[in-house]
Amino acid sequence: MVSSPTFWLDEPQFGQRARETADIIIEQIKQELTKRGLSQDQILNTHPVPVSNEGKVPPRETRFRTESSVSGSTAKLETSLRESQMFQFPEYAAYLREKYGGQGPNFWKNRNLDTDREKREELGAPSPQQDANDVSMTVAAEARYARLWHQSPDNSGRRLVIWNITHGDGLEPYAQRIIGMDPSDFSAGYNDGFAISVNDQGSAKTIVSGKEFSVSLVPPRGNRLPPQK
Repeated sequence: MVSSPTFWLDEPQFGQRARETADIIIEQIKQELTKRGLSQDQILNTHPVPVSNEGKVPPRETRFRTESSVSGSTAKLETSLRESQMFQFPEYAAYLREKYGGQGPNFWKNRNLDTDREKREELGAPSPQQDANDVSMTVAAEARYARLWHQSPDNSGRRLVIWNITHGDGLEPYAQRIIGMDPSDFSAGYNDGFAISVNDQGSAKTIVSGKEFSVSLVPPRGNRLPPQK
């Protein structure tokens, strides 16, 4: 379980929505494992597991958790899943709200398209491509970790599931600019998301809105934003 470390409105007293959601999900998974008579040792956030090092050294043990994790929390915090840093540039966010009538669908549509690129660059705000790349780097790193995990003989016959909890302002650009989805295929509403599966050959795909998309596991250099209809 991996989550964004972002504090709501950047204020620690308001909590970390993604991290708190991750902790709730882990507790629910624990309850379901117990109900089914299965070991909770399967949760990598709380138990070390063998991971191969591609034959260079003997398999090592690792926990899917970081030192920056909150005390009492089991979620792994990942900076590249944080809320878009566009909100650290209030003039840019205010400009978009003023132009598009608030922070509704039109706001996000044009932000994802980078319609106001010149204004964004003038104010120094990050691009939607940068946010997409952040998510892509996390997915690529996790895919490599999963490959090493599956190489360990101790994990033979098992399947690793990594659950990321992030924000729509990064997930939508990732879906559109990295995977190549049209905005009509996916929009990140409350609790929305999609699954990416990786086969034993290292090829990844996702199925969204009845369509199958290949997923690159290499951080991108270009921009795959679909052409406007």
